[in-house]
Amino acid sequence: MATWNRISLGLVEKDGPISEPPNRRARRARRWLERVLILVGALCLGYYLYVYGEARLYQSFEDQQLDAILVAHGRDRGAVLVAQRRG
Repeated sequence: MATWNRISLGLVEKDGPISEPPNRRARRARRWLERVLILVGALCLGYYLYVYGEARLYQSFEDQQLDAILVAHGRDRGAVLVAQRRG
């Protein structure tokens, strides 16, 4: 009778696993699948880093523009923030 083995996460008989080991073609397919998934993961990580960096740069640029606008109107940014909190 087959029982669940927590170590190998599969069904095993007393003498060993029920299924025979994968053949060469299955190992090759699994290896290519692993490589493709690693490539997809690397591309997703690269995309995330690009978007994160672009958002940080955009936020920095917009902060500079806001500071320039506030200075042009004769107000200090800190004073505007304090006035907004009080108001």
